[in-house]
Amino acid sequence: MLRQTSLVFFFLILFSCSSDSDGPEEEVIVIELPSVTTGTATNITINSVEINGNVTNDGGGQVTSRGFVWDTSSTPTMDNNITTNGTGEGVFNTTISNLEESTEYFVRAYATNSEGTSYGNEVSFETGSSSIVLTTLEATEVSESSAVSGGSITINGEITINIKGLCWSTEPNPTIENDKTEQGDSADEFQTTINGLSPNTTYYARSYVISGEDVYYGNQISFTTEPGMILLSTKEIIEIGETTAKGGGTITDTGGTTIIARGVCWSTAPNPTVDDSKTEDGDGDGEFESTLSGLLPYTEYYVRAYATNSEGTVYANEVTFTTLEGAPKIFDGDVVLESQQEVDDFGNQGYSEITGSLFIGKAIVTGPSDASDISSLTPLSNLETIGSTFTIYFNPDITGLDGLLGLTTIGGDLVVRFNNFINNLDGLNGLTEIGGKLEIQGEDSLLNINGLSNVLFIGGSISFQRNDSLGSIAGLQNLTEVNGSLELFQNPLLTNLDGLLALRNVKGDFWINGSALDNLTALNNLETVEGNLRIETLANLEVINGFDKLTSVSGDLRINGNASLLNIQGFSNLNDVESMRIDNNPLLAEINDFDALSQINGDLYVFANSLLTNIDAFQMITSIGGNVRLSSNHLQELGFISNLTTIGGNLNIESEYFLPNINELNNLETVGGSLVLIDTQSVNVSFENLNQIGGSLIIRDNGWLFGVEMPSLVSVVGNVEIIRNQSTSFNLDVPWGLTSIGGDLMINFNNSEFNSLQGLYVIHAFENLNNLSGDIEITWNGGLENLCGLQPLLLNGYSGNYLVEYNRNNPTQQDIINGNCSIFP
Repeated sequence: MLRQTSLVFFFLILFSCSSDSDGPEEEVIVIELPSVTTGTATNITINSVEINGNVTNDGGGQVTSRGFVWDTSSTPTMDNNITTNGTGEGVFNTTISNLEESTEYFVRAYATNSEGTSYGNEVSFETGSSSIVLTTLEATEVSESSAVSGGSITINGEITINIKGLCWSTEPNPTIENDKTEQGDSADEFQTTINGLSPNTTYYARSYVISGEDVYYGNQISFTTEPGMILLSTKEIIEIGETTAKGGGTITDTGGTTIIARGVCWSTAPNPTVDDSKTEDGDGDGEFESTLSGLLPYTEYYVRAYATNSEGTVYANEVTFTTLEGAPKIFDGDVVLESQQEVDDFGNQGYSEITGSLFIGKAIVTGPSDASDISSLTPLSNLETIGSTFTIYFNPDITGLDGLLGLTTIGGDLVVRFNNFINNLDGLNGLTEIGGKLEIQGEDSLLNINGLSNVLFIGGSISFQRNDSLGSIAGLQNLTEVNGSLELFQNPLLTNLDGLLALRNVKGDFWINGSALDNLTALNNLETVEGNLRIETLANLEVINGFDKLTSVSGDLRINGNASLLNIQGFSNLNDVESMRIDNNPLLAEINDFDALSQINGDLYVFANSLLTNIDAFQMITSIGGNVRLSSNHLQELGFISNLTTIGGNLNIESEYFLPNINELNNLETVGGSLVLIDTQSVNVSFENLNQIGGSLIIRDNGWLFGVEMPSLVSVVGNVEIIRNQSTSFNLDVPWGLTSIGGDLMINFNNSEFNSLQGLYVIHAFENLNNLSGDIEITWNGGLENLCGLQPLLLNGYSGNYLVEYNRNNPTQQDIINGNCSIFP
């Protein structure tokens, strides 16, 4: 069928000498600029505005982009500020933010199709201005748990106060999202008492006013609450061993409060707190003794006594000591720890090495109820070496790995899966070697892997899969080689690959899929990939570059499903690849480079890239060992593969509606599989030097085809199928070199859609054919009048089935042998 497209072709239709009248005129499809209107600006604040637009007519072509342009000068264009709000016709809207206060802006809606960009009417508005000045009062009457402050308000102009008050936090610049008071809606000075504060703590406070949707803050003040009156001291550490020691404290004054907890806390860093390791040694005042356990041999520790009352916890002076150096304690075999009690019991034995594997979590999980209750790995602080695989699996109460700071070597795999609240791997800072693979999967809270920054060797593959919050893999910065596959799969917030800046080689597949990456430039030192290289479903990626040093991909290079991809470039040194597939990139318009590539061992597939018009690549390729498929792109010429001499598999050119001719492949000599031309709008097809087709020759559903020339073609191993080519003047009037067909000869339904007596008239292309192994089927060609091209074949004793009917001329075999093969002499 004749297809309407956004690209207008004018064709001169040449009629056979038997036609007595001109054919119907071709319809000219004209694309105009789309029509778009700009709506009213609403909800104007001091720094934002809401606005809508409407694409009322697409101009006859698809609207590929729409949105708004704005500036502080009239008549803004695409060169000024811009939003992008979908495609197609209809109403759309957006909120424009980050505007300047008290400023006039001009805005217009826009819409873009293949003809260009049009603008709607211009709308102007002025942002609001702040007119409230706040001064926060200095804090007074500061105690252990409270303070008094407030604010004064100066109003310029008429403005409504909805709420006023004071907000505070232990972090600078508090907001109304922190703790706050609400003091009514009058504009007079106010005071308020802040209660519930922690003793001996610095707070920051600001007055605030809410007016409509706007929030105004006063200057920031700070104050520190009074300390508690508890007086205590830390005892010196005695009876120091390899993993234990004794200490304690003395509480000499409770300050009139009740002591509800006491003990000592310790850490390998100064100023330990009760969030670190600690003892719990009863309550009340006086002297108490403490036993410190689970220590690492020959390690310096910092210790402080603590006491807790209803107001909080107070710490005494700090003392230090160093444990004795002891012999390593080794566990021979595998260890499975499924509960916190099991972690505590194993950790208390002080093992520094496990010769087998370590599994932390439930080995069999069928649902949330099967999760372990493990919340702390601190008891494992002595552990330095794991001989085989280390797995941390399905522990919803673990928030960090701090108890593993002593771990330096894992002989097998490191697997971290489905621990929902681990947000970093900082507890692995001491790790230098992973003998097997590294796999991190389903860690919904994990933000980074900086805890692996001291790892110098990973013996197997690396896989990061479905980690919903992972934004950086910077912890891999020491790796120059991956000894297996590298999989970055469905990490939706991953924004950069800076952790791979040193990477040179990947010895397996390299798969980048489903992340927020907008560039791949961190891979500019990558030289080889010994498996497949797959770049898929990267929604923000507009340009592929950064592969300037890549020379070899032993498997397939696949680039597909990247919704924003515009250009592929940067593969200028790639000289070895098994196969290449570029598909389903809806905005891809250009492919460049690949200048060092002279052959492809497998397939070359380029399909379903609906805007791809320019391929300035592959010009040096002379041989493709597998299939070539060009389908459903926007290609206008095939010069990018004009140096091809050999295709080992099939050559498929399908649904290329903008390809006017197929005549650039004149260096092609051999197609090892089938040659398929389906559903194109090409006028002329020419393969001047093609001499052999190892499969079938299929020419089908090409609406504008005038002629096919293959003067050097000698043999087709499979069928020759010429079907449903509907041009008014399609002819095979130039003899081919074809002498042998190994299958059937099928010429069917080649009629003009305008006139059943127009279309294929003659079949001189087969005048050299003397051997046909299959059947002849020539039917429903309403304009076919001359079958004399079959005479040499029939004179040579053809013995197969012969079906010729429903054509303009339907001679028998004997008629053709006798020379009665044309309606006209």
